[in-house]
Amino acid sequence: MKTKLMLMTPNLHGGGAEKVFVNLLKHFDRERFEPVFMTANLTGPYTKQLPTDIEVIDLGITRARYIIPKLLNAINKTKPDVILSTLEQLNLSLLLARPFIRRQTKVVIREANLPSKTINSYSFYRKIMYQTMYRRLYPLADQIIAQSELMRNEIMTFTGVQGSRVTTINNPIDIKTIARLSSEPSPYTSRIGKNIVSVGRLEYQKGYDILIQAFKQVSLQYPDSNLYILGEGSLQAELARLASSLNIAEHVHFIGFTENPYPYMKHADLFVLSSRFEGFPNVLLEALACKARIVATDCDSGPGDILSRSEYGLLVPVENAAALADGMLKGISDPHIGSKGYARALDYDSRKITDLYEKVLISMR
Repeated sequence: MKTKLMLMTPNLHGGGAEKVFVNLLKHFDRERFEPVFMTANLTGPYTKQLPTDIEVIDLGITRARYIIPKLLNAINKTKPDVILSTLEQLNLSLLLARPFIRRQTKVVIREANLPSKTINSYSFYRKIMYQTMYRRLYPLADQIIAQSELMRNEIMTFTGVQGSRVTTINNPIDIKTIARLSSEPSPYTSRIGKNIVSVGRLEYQKGYDILIQAFKQVSLQYPDSNLYILGEGSLQAELARLASSLNIAEHVHFIGFTENPYPYMKHADLFVLSSRFEGFPNVLLEALACKARIVATDCDSGPGDILSRSEYGLLVPVENAAALADGMLKGISDPHIGSKGYARALDYDSRKITDLYEKVLISMR
């Protein structure tokens, strides 16, 4: 008998968590699972990537405070065997609703970031509220998926949930799709200087202010180089002002969200991840699959594990523009950096990672 599995995200905007769930929906074994996708608001570029053989439920909600009644109605009408949810506010809303969901339905939540890093970015009173919600609500989940061992340990410490109910599963990437999409022509028009790329939301977490400062130092040695930042976010205007103040505005390009970032990764002289913190960065896995040279901050959590302590790319300290610039210069000049990256990417292929999810979800029945 098939397991009726409901996957939930707030929307399908261009974030890593949404990409992971679309990837899983494509690869779940249809002989064993009947996938259903439910979202608070069916918007975002990944809507076009949803598989056509699944039921899609759009709650049509734009504000989180109104989600619980519609959420409960859809769940109790659909009667899934297992629910798999991701992202903080949706996870907490689902757990708030847990007492009103039938007991036969198991609830699995996937943590998208380190709870401590997320909560520490809040104001004092909001921080206290969310700490309390985590500690009261997370024990209501039947299983929690962490993206790294560091995240798993933090969840257990932070929430008091026993280790038997927290499983580490890394993020999947679709190697075949990346190979196909990365075969498109190079997007870079300048052949003078170096082309450096980074991909992610334009938010504090991603450390683009540090990257732009580091790029200023790199441009002193490679004056015709260009930095391409692929992504959208609230800090774009602030980051553009920073580039202008450093007199490098004409060499810092804000490309926006790009459905196919892989030619940028494949044809770049260097891929850089400058984050202050991560859950388990998909873009780093994708850059490995594109055989890019990689320089990444050794932030919590993910880059150190993915790059195996600099075996597959260069790790540099967090929030240190000088160290990042030095790493970028080394990455540009050393052809051996990242030369074995593709072999590492195969460890995260969708089929392998989906198998791990399937084992956990089947065990919930």
